[in-house]
Amino acid sequence: MSILAVSQALMWVAAILFTIAQATYLGPARFGELSVALSYAALLAVLVEFGLGTQLTRLVSQRASGHEEALAATDLIKGAL
Repeated sequence: MSILAVSQALMWVAAILFTIAQATYLGPARFGELSVALSYAALLAVLVEFGLGTQLTRLVSQRASGHEEALAATDLIKGAL
């Protein structure tokens, strides 16, 4: 558990430092454009995921066979979305 806590803390510090570096390098206008683009990308990622990862995990764990078809169907749906 301590390894996970330390790695999480390092990830937070790295994310903050990277954000500060981006803001400094890009300037206010371009950093704002980047923030808007990342917000849209996060929103679309939530819509595309649509809970399919959880559903795929459940299907694979419940069935001994047929998981290839479930994976293919999930990939097809995510690709279409």
